[in-house]
Amino acid sequence: MDPLRLFRRAYDLLTHGWMFIPIILYYREVSKNLTNIPVMDDYVIPLDYVMKFSKAGFWQRLSMIFGQVQEHRLVPSKLIYLSYYYLTGEINFRTLGLLGDLQLLGVAYAGVHFIKKYASAAWQIPAFIWILVVFDLNTYENAAMCMNGVGNYGVVCYFLLTLYFYDRSDKWIPLAVLFQFFTIFSNGNGLPGGVFLVLFNLSQSRRKRIVSIVTTCALTAWYLATFHSVDLPDKTPYRIDNVCMYFIRQSGAHFSFDYSFITGCLVLISLACMVPWRRLLRQEFRPILCILLFIVSTMVLTALFRACYTYARFNTSRYMIYPQMLTGMLCLLVWTRLRTPSRKWIGGSLLLALMLFAYAGNYQFGRAGLIRTNLRATTRQYWFPEPARAERITKEACESNIYCIEDNRVIELR
Repeated sequence: MDPLRLFRRAYDLLTHGWMFIPIILYYREVSKNLTNIPVMDDYVIPLDYVMKFSKAGFWQRLSMIFGQVQEHRLVPSKLIYLSYYYLTGEINFRTLGLLGDLQLLGVAYAGVHFIKKYASAAWQIPAFIWILVVFDLNTYENAAMCMNGVGNYGVVCYFLLTLYFYDRSDKWIPLAVLFQFFTIFSNGNGLPGGVFLVLFNLSQSRRKRIVSIVTTCALTAWYLATFHSVDLPDKTPYRIDNVCMYFIRQSGAHFSFDYSFITGCLVLISLACMVPWRRLLRQEFRPILCILLFIVSTMVLTALFRACYTYARFNTSRYMIYPQMLTGMLCLLVWTRLRTPSRKWIGGSLLLALMLFAYAGNYQFGRAGLIRTNLRATTRQYWFPEPARAERITKEACESNIYCIEDNRVIELR
């Protein structure tokens, strides 16, 4: 590598090192509170899934990799669990949880890449805000639970990295296709993500356009070929007003739980005012548009499929990554509307003050959630809706030398 280029990279790292503070704080809290004890659905996947996979035949294993887990496929998540198991011979929920949480680095990196391109020279403030919202502890249910972290952070990471690799030269197309496969065969919101990737590539090279269209069509058809709908327990009659209320309040939950309807209205109205409608499909705005469409479509799908359940809550921590990213994109659009240095100084200061205020409150809320999750995992015998099933799974896992919950419970209590 050119020594001068290496020096410039080191200089950039030092001068922008303050941007890493939210990342350091996030992983410090996560590392302190993650345990090697399954939480809720962790008993089913990865633990029970890995045990059944290890005893299955070839064709059954193939079916298990691409089969549904409730409404999702979770293929990349399953591959991570299986790779870890076959490399180490065991399951470690703390390590797998950390691997899931590390996917946020991909979300941050790809997001900052596109923010720098769109905001041009004055990119530091919106980039820092993006890092703040990505590493907000409001999403502690993902950070503290292996299955949630690997899956829910994963689909966001895969989509943004697919955009990133499609934005590079044609030699990166194979990696873009790989991450596009991960996106579509991950959580359900990966399906519309494929459509937005095609939209992004309409302004790219002819090869990228063809590859993205063929990949999206083929993978979507494959995904839907054997798909079957799943009804979760406690479903209530469908009501459009519940769906709309869920969506609005989810949009504002990043700033306030109690006043989320008001803050949600403000966020959505501000977004509608800030979007550059006249240059919506121009090449420079297209990556931001695709990220926004992915975020909003996911929130719409969440409202459609989660609002009509008895215990549905718009502020569910595992979904908060999307309204947080929506806020980050909104701040970017506001920032680019501030044309003069004086407006950028005043407006940037106000944006930073608002986002730091929200971050500080969410940090305390998320930290308490991580501690609470840790205590429940270590003090309850089995934190799972069906304790008898959890006991059977963990007993079988210990007999198979895959994972012994009692050994880890003793370590945590010490």
